Amino acid sequence: MKDFIEMNFSQKITVEDIAHFIGLNRSYLCSLFTKTTKGSIQDYLIRYRMEMAAKMLVNTDLTIGNIARSVGYADPLLFSKIFKRIKGMSPKAYRSESLLQGKMPID
Repeated sequence: MKDFIEMNFSQKITVEDIAHFIGLNRSYLCSLFTKTTKGSIQDYLIRYRMEMAAKMLVNTDLTIGNIARSVGYADPLLFSKIFKRIKGMSPKAYRSESLLQGKMPID
């Protein structure tokens, strides 16, 4: 399941898509994932997308809108709101702070 997310995070995917790909009932898959990771599949997907976005903010000159689309968000404002909730600062502030701290690009 994590491989599916890592390969498709830039697309509009749902828990139902993941369950179908794996061949399990959606409810059963959610139950298994929650027991194993203590979090939901949706939370994992969001956090994975935000980690990829954070890497792009440090490693590229792409606009925030382009990064939002690259990690599966058509709406840059929604992306920014979620990024701030997860990372504690806006994407713009994250990029600026990373540059000020001299963070090296991440592989």
